[in-house]
Amino acid sequence: MRPAMPRNMDQGPLDITLIGSGPRGMAWLSTLVAPEVAALGLRLAAVCDLNPAAAAEPLLVHPSGICITGHDLTDALARHPTIVIDATSPVTRLAVTRAAMQSGAHVLCDPPLALDEATALALIGAAARGPGRLAVAYLARRRAALLQMRDLVASKRLGQALALDADLPLCAEFSSQALLRGPMVDAFDAGRAILGADGATVSCLGPPFRAAFEMGNSAKLTIALGQGPECWRLEMEGGVVTCGGSGPAIQQDGTVLDGPPQAEGQLGALTDFAQAIRTGRVPQCGPRSAASSLAMALAALASARRGGKTETVMHLGLMGDASGTPGPGTVRAGAQITTEAP
Repeated sequence: MRPAMPRNMDQGPLDITLIGSGPRGMAWLSTLVAPEVAALGLRLAAVCDLNPAAAAEPLLVHPSGICITGHDLTDALARHPTIVIDATSPVTRLAVTRAAMQSGAHVLCDPPLALDEATALALIGAAARGPGRLAVAYLARRRAALLQMRDLVASKRLGQALALDADLPLCAEFSSQALLRGPMVDAFDAGRAILGADGATVSCLGPPFRAAFEMGNSAKLTIALGQGPECWRLEMEGGVVTCGGSGPAIQQDGTVLDGPPQAEGQLGALTDFAQAIRTGRVPQCGPRSAASSLAMALAALASARRGGKTETVMHLGLMGDASGTPGPGTVRAGAQITTEAP
């Protein structure tokens, strides 16, 4: 079956169908009914729950008045949404994304991209062959202070970045899932974005986990879980910048970094995705970038299972897809992404 043409609307609202009404779906629903989303020219048109057990239950109604409009993915896609937000389990991601992109929709999904390398490569292939765009809504990279750190590293105003350390607070999950679905995988992605490079090798101990990466640009990235309140520390040749859980980024001399106001969290991810659709550019965290963040998490998990043995990070973001089409660039140790920004 030939894929439908993507629905790139330069004018008028972009219709959104949300897939999933679990905890992640409800978090998205709260964002999608906010006035700021309507101001972006986005409109929630339908919500679909794929859980078979939900088919026998009354349709769930959100306090906003939006209700679950169905339990069948085919019916949901028949409404021809411009954007599909996949808030289902990563286990169903490949099936949902393939069907949505085949219908002509653009897909924004909850992190991670997948739970294994093979599914990630298949998703890269689906995105490469489909007419629409695919992105992952990593949220830590959207925080204002971390965006300011990223801009500072890119400007080289304080020289080269040497190391980035992030301490994350305790979470309910200390098992291996914390590396794939918890705050650590979001922090791996944010670390990549700030340093502008992929992971090359990693040694990870835990639980609670502490992952130490050698990055492709020779900087070091360390992410630790359960070490106290959230704190990010960026060491550069010309000084140190830190930020807490929600505060600004501050240089060691007390100077507060600033920049233009930007939407954060899910709203920030939606803003970037809608702009990418309307302008034809690549989303900030497209499939190859998201695959590189996933590769760091998978390598950290492999290292933790082997007692902290150093593991090489697979270059998923530069590999070919499931169709056998080669990816751009050359796979080499420490390679940086060439097709998408980190």
